[in-house]
Amino acid sequence: MKRALPTLAILLAFCALILWAGWHNFQRRMREHAAQMQCLGTHVDLIPGAAPTPDNGSAASDSGAPADLTNHPAPDFTLTAYNGPAVKLSSLRGKPVILNFWATWCAPCKVEMPWFARARHAYSAQGLEVLGVAEDAPSPDEVQQVVARTGADYPLLHGTRDVAHAYGGIDYLPQTFYIGRDGKVLAQTAGLASENEVNANIQKILATQ
Repeated sequence: MKRALPTLAILLAFCALILWAGWHNFQRRMREHAAQMQCLGTHVDLIPGAAPTPDNGSAASDSGAPADLTNHPAPDFTLTAYNGPAVKLSSLRGKPVILNFWATWCAPCKVEMPWFARARHAYSAQGLEVLGVAEDAPSPDEVQQVVARTGADYPLLHGTRDVAHAYGGIDYLPQTFYIGRDGKVLAQTAGLASENEVNANIQKILATQ
């Protein structure tokens, strides 16, 4: 009987560990599901005519929708990268640029990221560049996990409050700005777009001079 007690204790501890791991995994899945539903619910129609603020930033409209930067110069920034050197947006003038704001908790963000990566490779000869700005300050390990999962091998940058403010506050994720070779925003989306919509916007910025 005494010999059986340690074995029983080990079995009980093992069962408790399995239950704890299962509960932890359940909670993680519930958080991801809730984040996905939140992101999916934020795909909104942008309000036309919402102009940037005088300091070349932008503010969300009174209705809560993102400010519309279409046909305005994309606010410049310099951000450090998780996977390479710092990036200054204006240094990419002459190239079409996809500027995507994302977060590690945003499941729809990870749906779009492989599309951006494939487009960057497909149109590399035309100079297409993709920048991903992380809004939730993830650790390098978390970023690596996202890269492994999505194939997002383009520059992933540390987001800042100032940059988010300049682009309207980034209250919706994912949020993407399609910037022409002249540095102006030609299109923007808030929430999960379709791959067809992404490709159509890419064609717009590829066609700029």
